[in-house]
Amino acid sequence: MRRDQLWTIIKFSNLDELQTNRILDAHIYPSKSGWNAFIRIALLTLGAGFFTAGVVFFFAYNWDYLSKFTKLGIMEFLVFAFAAVYFIKSLNPLIRNVSLTVSAILVGGMFSVFGQIYQTQSIAFDLMLNWSLAVTLWVLVARFAPLTALWLILLQITLLLYLEQVAHSYNELLLFFLISIANLSVLVVPHLAFRLRMALYSPIWLSMTALSACLVFLTLGMERGINELSNPWFIPHAILTILVLVSSARQGFNMRMLTPLVMTAICTIIIISFFIIKWNDNEPGLLLLTAFILSSVVILARYLIRLNRKWHGEE
Repeated sequence: MRRDQLWTIIKFSNLDELQTNRILDAHIYPSKSGWNAFIRIALLTLGAGFFTAGVVFFFAYNWDYLSKFTKLGIMEFLVFAFAAVYFIKSLNPLIRNVSLTVSAILVGGMFSVFGQIYQTQSIAFDLMLNWSLAVTLWVLVARFAPLTALWLILLQITLLLYLEQVAHSYNELLLFFLISIANLSVLVVPHLAFRLRMALYSPIWLSMTALSACLVFLTLGMERGINELSNPWFIPHAILTILVLVSSARQGFNMRMLTPLVMTAICTIIIISFFIIKWNDNEPGLLLLTAFILSSVVILARYLIRLNRKWHGEE
């Protein structure tokens, strides 16, 4: 039972105050164990982050005083030590997964230290590519959302650096299209796994983050494509944009979530605004654009407020 449904039942029932408080304590308000779990996860995350930052500052401050063997030895020891913690089955799964994530972050530092010591003349693309490939197996084995998010960021940066540093003459619209596909995979793969009856869970925060990034790059690509209608990648990008917008809105209605609906509506308004600017780049066009944005935002806000009230049984 969802929280909005429970609130509706309590509102229109004949429960007394004691019964209502018991239901709220059991299903709405976080319990003591819930707060303990939140604090434990927060402290573990902060500790991992501060430790990783401490390693970076340690090397930055003592770089000139460390030998080559010491520099590489410390980084390799930390990478393997944190990775080894993952295989200790008696530990809490969260501790094991966080340890593996820290190890994945330190892999990038190890490659950076190696490149600085031996002056390999490698470009940033080489570092990000090797980093992404090195942690791919860990992502597949752990199936830990923060680690997956890290790998997805590395993959997109690698793609961006490849087009900028290796393929010097590239189609910018193609870049936005490929990055959008990479973010979209986070949403599509768990859905396909569910259809195939495979256990692959994706938390809602990771799905919403991937959807946000996908819509941002799709919108940027539409802006580029509208200004370059002859671009061969404009039609595929436009088709993908329409499909994602429709799917996002449909998912928002099915799950009764405002976040996908808001993101879909904002991106649609921005894209339509790009078309208005393209074909009416004058004073009447700017007046039309202003009127369109103001009216669409007002209508959207009123509609979403009414929809949210309806979903929560307030109408």
